Amino acid sequence: MATGDWEKPVIIALPGFAHREVAGPFEALALLNEGWPTMAGAPFIKAKVACRAALEDRITPEQARRDFERAAREASRFQR
Repeated sequence: MATGDWEKPVIIALPGFAHREVAGPFEALALLNEGWPTMAGAPFIKAKVACRAALEDRITPEQARRDFERAAREASRFQR
């Protein structure tokens, strides 16, 4: 299982999470599994699948990063 970090961390600020730097797909998947604000919807599901795929070396960590960023934007939009 790969644990490669992203070239640049993703900074999130969502309800229930203080500003936080997420370094890679392993950390992102943990956050998605630990009470993510919107645990449904396409961006959330796609991010979980992508992070797992990156950890299994089926896609690059940067591909998973893009999906995680979309999930974070989606969660932020619905939590305002």
